[in-house]
Amino acid sequence: MSTLIKLKRSAVAGRIPTTSNLELGELAINTADGKLYIKQETGGVESIVEFSADANDLLTLLKTVDGAGSGLDADLLDGISSAQFLRSDEDDTFNGNLVVSGNLTVSGNTTYVNTETIQLSDNIITLNANEAGTPSQDAGLEVERGTSSNVVLQWNEANDYWEVASGGTIGRIITTGDEGAGNGFDADQLDGQEGSYYLDFTNTTNKPDPQIDVNITGKVTGSGTTTLTDLGNGTISITAELANTAVTAASYGSASLIPTFTVDEDGRITAAADVSVAGVDGVDWYTANNTFEISTVDGSLFQTNVSAFDANVDFGAGIDVTGDITVTGTVDGRDVNADGTKLDGIETGATADQTASEILTLLKTVDGEYSGLDADLLDGANSAYYTDFTNATNKPDPTITLAGDLSGAVTLTDLASGTLTADITASGVTAASYGGATSIPIITVAADGRLTSVTTASVAGIGSTQWYNANNTFQINTGDGSSYNTIISDFAANVDFGAGIDVTGDITVTGTVDGRDVAADGTKLDGIEAGSTGDQTAAEILTAIKTVDGTTSGLDADLLDGQEGTYYLDFTNATNLPDPQIDVAITGKVTGTGTTTLTDLGNGTISITAELANTAVTAGQYGGSSAIPVITIDEDGRITLASTAAVLGVSDLDWHSANTTLQLTTNDGSVFNADIHQFGELDINGNITISGTVDGRDVSTDGAKLDLIEASATADQTAAEILAALITVDGTGTNLDADLLDGQHASDIIAAATAAAAGGINDATITVTAGNAIDGGGTFTVNQAANSSITINHADTSTQASVLGSGGQVIQDVVLDTYGHVTGLDQVDFDDRYYTETELDAGQLDNRYYTETELNAGQLDNQYYTETELDAGQLDNRYFTETEVTTALGLKVDKTQSVLGGTGLAGGGALSGDVTLTHGDTSSVANTGVLDLPNAEVIESMDFDEFGHVVGFTKGNLAVLTIAIADARYVNVTGDTMTGNLTVPNLTATNNVSLDGNLNFEHGRITTKETITTATTQVSIDQYASGQFKSVEYMVTAKSGSDIDVTKILAIDTGSDFLGTEFGRITSGSELATYEIDNASGLSRLRCTPASATSTTFTVFATYTES
Repeated sequence: MSTLIKLKRSAVAGRIPTTSNLELGELAINTADGKLYIKQETGGVESIVEFSADANDLLTLLKTVDGAGSGLDADLLDGISSAQFLRSDEDDTFNGNLVVSGNLTVSGNTTYVNTETIQLSDNIITLNANEAGTPSQDAGLEVERGTSSNVVLQWNEANDYWEVASGGTIGRIITTGDEGAGNGFDADQLDGQEGSYYLDFTNTTNKPDPQIDVNITGKVTGSGTTTLTDLGNGTISITAELANTAVTAASYGSASLIPTFTVDEDGRITAAADVSVAGVDGVDWYTANNTFEISTVDGSLFQTNVSAFDANVDFGAGIDVTGDITVTGTVDGRDVNADGTKLDGIETGATADQTASEILTLLKTVDGEYSGLDADLLDGANSAYYTDFTNATNKPDPTITLAGDLSGAVTLTDLASGTLTADITASGVTAASYGGATSIPIITVAADGRLTSVTTASVAGIGSTQWYNANNTFQINTGDGSSYNTIISDFAANVDFGAGIDVTGDITVTGTVDGRDVAADGTKLDGIEAGSTGDQTAAEILTAIKTVDGTTSGLDADLLDGQEGTYYLDFTNATNLPDPQIDVAITGKVTGTGTTTLTDLGNGTISITAELANTAVTAGQYGGSSAIPVITIDEDGRITLASTAAVLGVSDLDWHSANTTLQLTTNDGSVFNADIHQFGELDINGNITISGTVDGRDVSTDGAKLDLIEASATADQTAAEILAALITVDGTGTNLDADLLDGQHASDIIAAATAAAAGGINDATITVTAGNAIDGGGTFTVNQAANSSITINHADTSTQASVLGSGGQVIQDVVLDTYGHVTGLDQVDFDDRYYTETELDAGQLDNRYYTETELNAGQLDNQYYTETELDAGQLDNRYFTETEVTTALGLKVDKTQSVLGGTGLAGGGALSGDVTLTHGDTSSVANTGVLDLPNAEVIESMDFDEFGHVVGFTKGNLAVLTIAIADARYVNVTGDTMTGNLTVPNLTATNNVSLDGNLNFEHGRITTKETITTATTQVSIDQYASGQFKSVEYMVTAKSGSDIDVTKILAIDTGSDFLGTEFGRITSGSELATYEIDNASGLSRLRCTPASATSTTFTVFATYTES
């Protein structure tokens, strides 16, 4: 028969036993996770140790003991082959990046750095670091150039200056100490930087942190602020509020009433009333301002300016203009204004180019300070001065502008704070009062209740007039939706056209064309030969002057890359300026967001598309000559409800080009004429095409001549003019060889720079120090000549030898240091503590318990009558059998029987009824009374009659131990307390020892209980008052049919918790129940759930330890 042993276990995933659940050396298993647990004690501290077959868990555990000396030979480290790591015991190549946070010492003779770029955080590189005493060695840097000669930059110790050596040629480096005449120094940088460096905003110091305050006042109020730290980005959040208008919130307009209201530039109504309905009275054309006017019965005037034409207009008879002509396009294909400007800059009689010698002679009369050819110090200040933001000029003035439903702007002068006053953006309407007895307001309402368009229509018919430049059409819109269009493109009078004019004939102008006196410009052109060129260009001058500049030329440069010092202080010339972003958010009755980026710290516009909270009004157009608007207004002057009621309108509109008359006809038959033939000043936005002349000049011919003349052609250039031209192309890369720079020769400048830099080379020492759990280290210098090696080893923090378990030996305790290294191991042999499977199979418990084989063989047959023995008549000699009783009753004879009292008895009689016998009084001996048992008083003798009745007795005292003495010396069978130790070498019982109750001890109890179940319902098979005992050991035997299931359970009772573990289990087949311990209703309980409803007997053998 196989035997199954089960450890203390849990089937709940993630359940981990606590130290109170396990004894030292006890195992537990989580069957869901597949993990084993033991309890270990280290330095009096208990902990749970987990063992798992999971790869991740094994890796985690393995990492607690790996490291130097662990014997672990990993194929990969973090997925990387060992070949990828740097070897410290032989030559190797490192391909990745190496970061040394300490010092790095190289003890070899030569250090190779095969890289294109070396970046050092230190600002000093020290050469000859081991030099002591009087310096004697030259030091420097050598550049390997392959097949070409190497270049060496070195300090000449003997002569105390820097020099460059290449191909056998050694040249001294000129510094500021070499300044003076004849140094041949060509200025190209300022403090080692080109001009672009000082324009780069990222190099600027002392950047300001401007705070931008936005305060919205006026019709919308709100405020917000942000700080542009180092001119970075900022966000401004504004909660906006609309101010109320003075309008009375109510409903206006009806079929018989026309609403009149006053609308401000925001499209909000500020006043409203009703007037009764009342139409057109006349039309007029006003030449003075090119205005077409319609007057209504109530005296209202409707005016439209007809002065701009976007379509082309043809004048066949030419144009006589009294005044000026302004043209945005061309005249005869020429930009008259541009041609005139070009003429203004050309002197009459421009001559040939100047020679290089003439240019140089002139140039030297104006060079020197402020001449434009200087570098090194700009106006007496070095580069640091110009990169300091506090010295900058022309700082940007960024502008924050609100857009959408809000308007307003603030300019942050010199990036300072500012206050933004916000207003509601004009909705497109003109602030005025609309509507009356003779005019009907036509309004367009947006979803936010604001009026986006307000016009009026005369009650007689006119709703609005409109001029369309695109097709030169004048339009009148009536209240019923009709439109009347008339094309106005033929004129006998003078007109202003924006799309240009095609003229067949001449144009005579008494004023100017595009601001130019065309006749005067033409006269000037007549005096200039075709093909004339301007004086020499700056590039031509530079090419010429470079043929005569150089040493002793006397040319003194004045600028850095062509700029004076003020140029670098001018903020507008800076480069790489930050682009801070400013965000503005408006909340409240007015919402909207906007953002701007101050590109290069320039001005920015925040366009906020503001949105008013919508009213209940339906967005649309209301009112007309046939529809009167009915509106409801809230306290903000916004329309919350709009509808219409119908009226009537205009019948026709015509244009009569013969007499330039615009004719309007109304529904009541009235005709209104307006003569439109005279215009004021002529503004032309397009081109003018002329087949004749302008002011007597052929503009096209004059322009062709101008095209052959360079702009700004002048007479021979003066020295100042030559210098001005030259500085536009000098600077970096021009090869201009200035003899002096601010009066200093190059040798003087370089000598000074060399002296200043002489002491700037250091040889820093880098130290590599071993930290915790590692040994070794060392130092090296940045500039040392020899190679060196630094070795760092893993420190030996553990001397624990390997421990190999066999048989039942397992690791019980693992001691780790602070680095996770194993410093101690303890083992325990489970074979000495528990029966092994081999021992149980060999019958280790056969002498303690009857085996199944022994019971089957009749082990108890000698103790109890077997069924076979009883069937065979084993008790026939002790009891009458059924046969014997039946036979005896069959021999009965009816006769009279009597019972008579004999000696010692009294009474008797015939058995025909009840017969009474009484005991005869054969003794008159009195009672002995209470014996003095403490003094061993006993009955010494007793006298009996023939019937065994006491007829006399004597008393005496025995020479024995008294009870007091015996109780102090011996154990009383009725119950006693021993103060000494009881040693029982052997306890032998020839028969069975039965115990029906509990076996109590001083600190515990042993008891047995039995429970029979016939259902699968959970039942208690043992319970007691919580806290009565501190621990209990249960041996539970379950039997159902031939199946036997034995388990051992250990439990701890804290009074509030009953905690336990199933220590071991043996079954002859399947498990007959599951067990659980709990604390409920003040009881500590052992409960079982039978596996089936088959009758199952649970016998509990319990050992309690009292608390």
